[in-house]
Amino acid sequence: MRIGVVVGLVVALLGGSSCNLDPTANGFAFTILNDTDTAVTVRSCANHRCSKAYWRSKPILPHRTEPANTAAQGFDEWYQFIATDTNAVIGCITVNFRGKEKNVVIRMSSATACA
Repeated sequence: MRIGVVVGLVVALLGGSSCNLDPTANGFAFTILNDTDTAVTVRSCANHRCSKAYWRSKPILPHRTEPANTAAQGFDEWYQFIATDTNAVIGCITVNFRGKEKNVVIRMSSATACA
């Protein structure tokens, strides 16, 4: 019975507020553009060193795009670009969106040396 009362209270409190418990509610889609002359794989990284990847894209052919999603606004997100044929790291980029944006394109040529 206590659990039911606690759950009911939590639901009542949250139901009356504008609080959204979904951590991706402020996320949005953007595009990664391979503006290089080689196929590239993208890694979404857990940190600036990219010692752990959340996901890895399929190879993106030269001058093609790949859709991606940002989980939230106001947080650093790290991406590493890897030449598919040689497995060499081309570079890294940190993105931090301050608000929802439309038609965002991240160009691989804007990547810098990885930390």
